Amino acid sequence: MRIFFNIIVLLFIIGQFALINAQSGMTFQELQPKIERYFDPVLMADIAKELPTGSSYRIWGWDVGDFSGDGYYDLAFAVKKFSSPSRKIHVFMFVDIEGFLVKVAEVERDFLEIPLEVGIVIRDNACYITQKSAKYHWSIKGYNFDFGVLAQADEFKTAKVGKFTHETYRNFSDLTTREKIIRNSNGKIELDANFLTLPSYERPRQFFKSYNNEIFSSSTEFVGKGAYDREDQEDVSFYAKSAYDSRYLYFSVRVVDDHVVVPSCLDCTSDYVDLWLEMEQRAGSVNRLINKFGNEVDLRRTETSGIYKFSVYLGDFAEKRAHVLVSSNNDNTSKQKRNPTSEIRATSKQTEDGYIVKFRIPFSLFGLDSPPFGEGEQREWGCSFVVHDIDNEFRPEEKTEISSSKFQSGDPSSYGSLIFIPKGEWYGETENIYVDKILDYINEYGL
Repeated sequence: MRIFFNIIVLLFIIGQFALINAQSGMTFQELQPKIERYFDPVLMADIAKELPTGSSYRIWGWDVGDFSGDGYYDLAFAVKKFSSPSRKIHVFMFVDIEGFLVKVAEVERDFLEIPLEVGIVIRDNACYITQKSAKYHWSIKGYNFDFGVLAQADEFKTAKVGKFTHETYRNFSDLTTREKIIRNSNGKIELDANFLTLPSYERPRQFFKSYNNEIFSSSTEFVGKGAYDREDQEDVSFYAKSAYDSRYLYFSVRVVDDHVVVPSCLDCTSDYVDLWLEMEQRAGSVNRLINKFGNEVDLRRTETSGIYKFSVYLGDFAEKRAHVLVSSNNDNTSKQKRNPTSEIRATSKQTEDGYIVKFRIPFSLFGLDSPPFGEGEQREWGCSFVVHDIDNEFRPEEKTEISSSKFQSGDPSSYGSLIFIPKGEWYGETENIYVDKILDYINEYGL
C-alpha cells in the first residue's frame, strides 16, 4: 500500500504543479479551457451554476476521469470559498448522468497551511481526496458513484508514531484491512498485518447496496493448515456476519464445504468453527496493535489477557444440537461467574453447499453490562474465525484450517478485527443524492 500511496501523491503533485507557482488558485473561467476538451460546451453551464458567484472563490486542484464506472468522463475539483472559515476547502464532484453534469457531492476538508494540501486524483474508477491532517499525517479517501449513491471505497492513512511510521489501509467493499509498522531509521517493516474486518451493527439494522456487513474468506493466504489438501474455495471457504443488542453479541457463519463431516460418536473427528476474540486495550493505545508511551512504542505481538475462544460444534443437524465450548486466558470475575455460559445459544443447519452456524454470546461473559463503546464511538476488538474442515473422518491429519486473517493464536497482531458500529453510524461513508427527492415524494403522499 505504500506504493499505492506514493503513486497517488505523485499524481497529485504533478497535476497541481502549475497552481503551486501561482499560489492563488484560479476561477472557473481559467479552468474551463483545461477541461473543455473532455466535455461538451453545453455541460460547462451545468458546472458553472453550482459554483459561487463572482470572485468569491478559487479552484486549487482538479482532475477528470471516470469514478462512476459508466465509461464517461467525470470531474472533481477543490474550491476555496472566501466566505468559509480560513482553513476549509470544498471538493465538488460531478458525474455525467443522462447527458447532464450533476453535482453528486460537496465534501468539506480542512487544510493546515495551504489549500494545495487537499488534492484530487481520479483513477481506477475512484475519486481520491488526499488530505494532510497534521505534520507527517496524511490520508487518502477513495469514492465511487453508483446508482445515485456516493460511497467510500477505501481509505489509506499514514502517521508518524514515535520512531515508527504507521500505515493503515481499509477497503469498505471487500472489508479487507492492512496495517503496517515501519521503523523510520532504516525502513525495516516491523509489522505487516493483513486481515478481514467485520463490522457489527445494532439489531435490527437495514442495509443498503453500498454497505457491506459480511466478510468472505477464501484466500490461500489465510489457510493456516492443509493448503495442500484444499482444492479450491468450493472445498472450503466461509462468510461471516455479526450484530449486537443491549445484552448479546451475535454471529452467523456460512461455510462453503463440499463434504460436511459430523461426528458419528462422542469423540469422533468432525467439522467445527472457532471464534477467537482479543479485547484488551491498554492506556496509551493508538489502536489494538500499537501502544505509545511518550516516545516509546510497543507493538502487541505476544499473548495478553482478555483472549476468548469459542468452539462451535455442529451436532448432526437432527437430534444432536449444535453447542459451544468456551475457553479463556482471562480470570473470571465474580460478576462473570454469576452469569454462566448457559446463556450462550447455538444453532446449525446444513445447506446445499455446506452449512450455517449461528450463535450468541452474552456481554456479561466478558464482565460487561452493555456493548463496549460510548455514544458515537466505534470500538475495535481482535477477532478471527477459524473453520476446521475434515473431508475424511478416518484421516483427520488431512484437516484444512482457513481463517479470516494470517492467524496465530498467541499473537494478537495476527488476529482480524471486529468493529462495533454505534446506532446511526456506518463502517465507511456514503451519501444518496436522491434522498431529499425521495422524502419529498413520500411527504406528498402523506406517508
